[in-house]
This record gives sequence, C-alpha cells and structure tokens, in this order.
Amino acid sequence: MAPEAIETPRSVGTSADIWSLGAMMYHLLTGDYPFGQGLNAVPKIINAVLPQPPAFLFSNPQFSPLAAELIQIARECMTKNPRNRPTADQLVDKFSNLCYSVAVRARGTVEDFLFNAYGYISSENGRVFFHKECVYGVMPKVGENVLFSCYNGGGAPRALPVVKLR
Repeated sequence: MAPEAIETPRSVGTSADIWSLGAMMYHLLTGDYPFGQGLNAVPKIINAVLPQPPAFLFSNPQFSPLAAELIQIARECMTKNPRNRPTADQLVDKFSNLCYSVAVRARGTVEDFLFNAYGYISSENGRVFFHKECVYGVMPKVGENVLFSCYNGGGAPRALPVVKLR
C-alpha cells in the first residue's frame, strides 16, 4: 500500500498504482516483499525506508546490468512523495530502453548437474544444455523445475536464462 494510502487515504491518485507497480516489481525480482509483510511494514512504508536488494541480483555479470536497471525503476516507483514518482508514460519509456530477451519461455526439470558447472534440462522439446552462469537466482538442484529460454547452442540447444521455479 502506497504511503499516501496509509496517511491520507482520501487523496490517493494514480501515483499510488505506480508505487504498487514498483513494490510488485521488487517482489518479482527478489522474492521478498520490499517493506516486509503485515503491520510491521507500515512504519517502513511511511518512513520510506527502501530495502537493499539481495546480493544475488548482482552476483552474475550476465544479469547484473538488467537487474540494476529494474531495481532502480522499482525504487523510483516507490518514492514516498507521489509527485516524484514516474508517470505511466515515463515508465513506458524506461522499459522500452531495457535490453532483455523476448524469446519464448519453456518449463523443464533439471536432469543432471555435472562438475558443479553445467547440466541438462529435460523438457517437452528434448534435452537442453545449461551452464551455472546462465542461472538467475538460486541454483536449481537435480529434479527441480525451471523456466528457461532456449537458443541454438551449436550442437545442443542452450538454456539462457534459467530460473528455478518454486
């Protein structure tokens, strides 16, 4: 809930939706709620105590630049003063400048993981190679489900990025 929705609920406008978008983005990127949950979150929201993102977002150089840009946008959306938040049109411009893959995503199961470096994913489209450097977030274990995009890898199809599913 945006700070103004807590402090002055009768004056809530569309900028509260922008705040909510930032909070949802943060949650989707990190797996954590930006200010915690329940009543414990209220003082942090009102005091605009923005969270530090988890280190895993920036630990992989393949994903770090995009993660940094997305976290920055989320933080701008969660600015306490509604007049200082980006507008919907400004967000469209910011998102259109991001560099990300629009490749089709597939679901699969980690089949094996060898030498703590690479492995294969079983999917309905066959066996797909992945490297640990292509994993975003927590490294999946054998038997766990993942979401990935598949590219021609010059021999075996290659998964990038790979995201562990809960």
